[in-house]
Amino acid sequence: MSANRVQKRSQSSRSSSKISSEKALAAFVSFAGFESSMPCTNCFRNGRSCIISSGSSHCGECIGRKVHCDGNNFAPSLMRSIEEEKLREQVLALNTQLLSTMSRKRRARERAGELFRRGMVDHEKEVPDPRDPPAPASQASGNDHPPSTSAAVGTPDWLADVDWSSVDPDWARPIWVLSVELLELLRAVQLLVRFPRVRFWCVP
Repeated sequence: MSANRVQKRSQSSRSSSKISSEKALAAFVSFAGFESSMPCTNCFRNGRSCIISSGSSHCGECIGRKVHCDGNNFAPSLMRSIEEEKLREQVLALNTQLLSTMSRKRRARERAGELFRRGMVDHEKEVPDPRDPPAPASQASGNDHPPSTSAAVGTPDWLADVDWSSVDPDWARPIWVLSVELLELLRAVQLLVRFPRVRFWCVP
């Protein structure tokens, strides 16, 4: 019997000390705490002021009424969620700026390459290739016709006495009658190469 009485007294003392601790904690929260902008469920339903403190996870009303409190844990979680959402929005904005900058850089690089190619094409048109052969003198002067044989060789005086009516009529061009010495001279100056269509009649 005595052992049971001692056990009951010890349990009663522990209960009274727990109640005293809860009352002291409730008084501390009510004195040092502040009203939460996001009240717990119990305070919100009953229309009470939800006083919370950083030293306790329960508000003063819930401590005094010995009920579960979710206000002091909910508010920091909500604040963390709000901060995380703000950080997420900032990251998205920075990613958008980065993509825009990379797109402008790519367009500028493509534009620079196009201008470089155009400049190279214009430069190649203006500057001749040194490997190309030089243009002939006749093309450079704008005259595509070679000089006449009469201007190059001249007409000998003794050709004026030639009877051209006795020349074969099948010959459509004038026939130059040259001596062997004049033919050798023409060969020496390579006029035969320049005028291959001229027909020669050598007279001994």
